[in-house]
Amino acid sequence: MTAQWDLVNYVKTFSYTGSAQTWTVPVTGRYKVELWGAQGGTDDTTSQGAAETSSSRIRAGGYGGYVSGEITLKANESLYLYVGQQPPHTSYKDVGGWNGGGSVLQSSGNTGDYDKTGGGGATDIRTISGSWNAADSLRSRIMVAGAGGGGLYESTTWQGIGGNAGGLTAYSPTSVGSSSASYSTNGGNQTAGGSGGGTNGSFGIGGNGTHSDSACGGGAGWYGGGAPSYAAAAAGGSSYISGHTGSVAVTSTSSSSPRSGCSTGTTNNACSLTPYINAATSASYTFTNTLMIDGAGYKWTNAKGSLQAMPKPAGGNYGSGVGHTGNGYAKITYLGN
Repeated sequence: MTAQWDLVNYVKTFSYTGSAQTWTVPVTGRYKVELWGAQGGTDDTTSQGAAETSSSRIRAGGYGGYVSGEITLKANESLYLYVGQQPPHTSYKDVGGWNGGGSVLQSSGNTGDYDKTGGGGATDIRTISGSWNAADSLRSRIMVAGAGGGGLYESTTWQGIGGNAGGLTAYSPTSVGSSSASYSTNGGNQTAGGSGGGTNGSFGIGGNGTHSDSACGGGAGWYGGGAPSYAAAAAGGSSYISGHTGSVAVTSTSSSSPRSGCSTGTTNNACSLTPYINAATSASYTFTNTLMIDGAGYKWTNAKGSLQAMPKPAGGNYGSGVGHTGNGYAKITYLGN
């Protein structure tokens, strides 16, 4: 599905395409931007999706997060949407979802083996185009909705639910089997990727699972989630909004390092402001009236708050405690001058 501009309602939507999508601001004015990160891959041993039911999330990928905010933009300026993918669950060496989802770097195994999944891809908006993992493009992200980590079914002993996307900090996976093993796999936050026995998450990228027979990939985000080295699910990626107190921006347009002296959950709003300049205001791209809901359905200020229903892309809300499912999504609504 390609992006479409609705001239009646002044809404533009973006679905997953596997490539960057350009949006040219039609008129100078105020816009609301909403982003949903992708769900992590679901391991059902035969095909994606069947394992997740209303009564059980065993083997399911972590849910994606939601972010929104309002911003003033100038006519004819171009911004770039990168909409994350829930990775298709195939077999040996599962690949992570497009836009940063971690993969499974198996060195051996049965090509029909369905006991691992990739992490979901984040959804973000940038001021610089390029390949999804180009350093200058990643640094120019001004809003990011994190993605969920991959879910696992190795056996009744080894199975788990992927970690949900953040908030400022994302979630570790949940062990479902009798092993009760999470292997210290952690979600990304505002200044570092999540750790894991496989590879750690990093700026914009989920970690890779490395077990020779089964593992999962971490979810993408501002920073990606960690991945396991053994039979376990993976962690989710964090979200970010320029202008949302508690977020931490990059140091400069030439450095991906977090702002000096700033940490996850800071009360200093200046820490959140991107160094990229908005043509309409001659200042940092800064969102106001921000909203950040993690994949477990919790609202974040500069700390995790109470449950809040997450909007669905097509209208209405997800149930309490439920984040975004499937591929990522983005919506831009014109609010007026």
